[in-house]
Amino acid sequence: MTARGSLVLAGVVGLTVVAIAVWSLRRGDPESPVAAPPTVRPPAGSSVATAPSPRPPNRVTKVSAAERTEIAERIARAQASRAVAAPAGPALPAAAPAAPALPGETMKKPEDVTTHLLAAMDEVKPFLVECVSRHREAIGPTASIKASLMLDGDPDVGTLISADKLRDLEGKALPAGFDDCVRDTMQSLQLPPLAEGSRFLVEYSFAFGDDEDDGSAGSAR
Repeated sequence: MTARGSLVLAGVVGLTVVAIAVWSLRRGDPESPVAAPPTVRPPAGSSVATAPSPRPPNRVTKVSAAERTEIAERIARAQASRAVAAPAGPALPAAAPAAPALPGETMKKPEDVTTHLLAAMDEVKPFLVECVSRHREAIGPTASIKASLMLDGDPDVGTLISADKLRDLEGKALPAGFDDCVRDTMQSLQLPPLAEGSRFLVEYSFAFGDDEDDGSAGSAR
């Protein structure tokens, strides 16, 4: 082999070694993966914050039909929770008769009606003045309402009125339009809490004089 041939062979070998070295370097240094973003986790035991329930009113307030439905649902849930949480009373003797199931506590005597209830009814009356004024021709110069009302409430929510029966003080039916107005107005009101998760059947009388803005005070029956 001539000197020129040896030089060419050495050059080829050198190029081969360089190529192998470059290939080995590339193989030993693979492309680094992209780091995944850190996962944010809530602290253990934490929960998603929820909006607090509205506080019960301290005065009689007017509510919409949708608000009344929502309040009624909250009252029902609260009453159910209290019924479940209430401790069981002592077992009755086997011979003792079972108490009859009533739709609610009956409060028909003045001494049974709480001060809070009387105050609430006094606040209800001004809301009825518009009905008296609107239907003055049909009801005459004086107006009286003897209302049989179911009050359904919870101390953490408030109280709603359901008008069961409306009559005048003589027991006669009210004029249809006046009856509708009074009933709708009463059932659009939310009262403050009156008792510890109770339902009350109440008979209450309202009287309005010649001046519908200055009627005589109501009374419980």
